[in-house]
Amino acid sequence: ICCTCVSSLPAIFGEARRGNRIVEAALREFPGRFHGYMVADVGYPDRILPEFQRCLDSGFPGIKIWSYGAKPGLPYDHPNYRPVFEFANANHLPVLAHTWGTELDQLKPAIETYLDITWLLAHTASSQKDKYVRFGKLYPNVYLELCYSPCPRGLVENLVGEGLAEKLIFGSDCVFMGAAQQLGRVLFAQISPQDKEKILRLNARR
Repeated sequence: ICCTCVSSLPAIFGEARRGNRIVEAALREFPGRFHGYMVADVGYPDRILPEFQRCLDSGFPGIKIWSYGAKPGLPYDHPNYRPVFEFANANHLPVLAHTWGTELDQLKPAIETYLDITWLLAHTASSQKDKYVRFGKLYPNVYLELCYSPCPRGLVENLVGEGLAEKLIFGSDCVFMGAAQQLGRVLFAQISPQDKEKILRLNARR
């Protein structure tokens, strides 16, 4: 793995300012190796835009949202997320969203409204696989991120068979899971070398 996009655990658990600075330090120390996802304290909407602008000025190229973050249970269709999505849309930023099936319904209005956001739906097929496939096919600005600990046999082949090879993004969820384990899901999948390169590098790079 030559470079990786990261966010901070303190940030997604309600300490966005401190967590984003941890990531910022890594960006400075290892330029080109780490790219940062900025995180907002969505429970405190007045803090969102100043923190995001500071992160954008510091070189963060994307946003991470996590539905169990600053206020547990705050859904993605809550009004507090509006400034997050408006900022991402105005600056053409990707948004990596933790999802586990049901959150896709919460995100649907934003996906259909903010067309200048590239949406990455994390943990594809963790639940309600057909819904992920439908979103990947229906929305040009939606990509499916693959990190998922159970690693069901044949999932990568199935998603590629659905015509989604150019919509799949490799993700590891490290440090919770080993990157080698998650790489193996793609490297040993019964798909073409060209599709493996798309999933592991080209799609994210594009």
